[in-house]
Amino acid sequence: MKKKLIPFLYVALFGILSLVSCKKKVSDAGEKRIKEQSTIDIGLKIPELRDTRNDTVGVALYPSAMPYFIDAGLVQSEDNIRLIKQAMKSSLPVRVKVYEDNQHEIAIISPATDDDIARHRESQKSRIFN
Repeated sequence: MKKKLIPFLYVALFGILSLVSCKKKVSDAGEKRIKEQSTIDIGLKIPELRDTRNDTVGVALYPSAMPYFIDAGLVQSEDNIRLIKQAMKSSLPVRVKVYEDNQHEIAIISPATDDDIARHRESQKSRIFN
């Protein structure tokens, strides 16, 4: 009798563990997550949106050759993407911060200050004339 009960217990335990381990990080209501980790300011970059796959948006940050991405499941992601689209339309740089633990993941996009824009335009002029 005990030998017949043991396989049933294993199957029941496996089923319970499967249900518990499949818990979603994002609720069914589509709530966004918050990621609180230290960031690094990588300075002014010219952004370009690339491709979107699942909850990841690919981003190019010129003049860097490294691939970057935005986790679309985070609270800040919509603002970051909106700022990138604005910068692309006006051909202006943005200030970028990435997460310290994964320096390919963009944490915060901030608009460039007036001083940043002036320096950017000056550097563009010097490249054209040199």
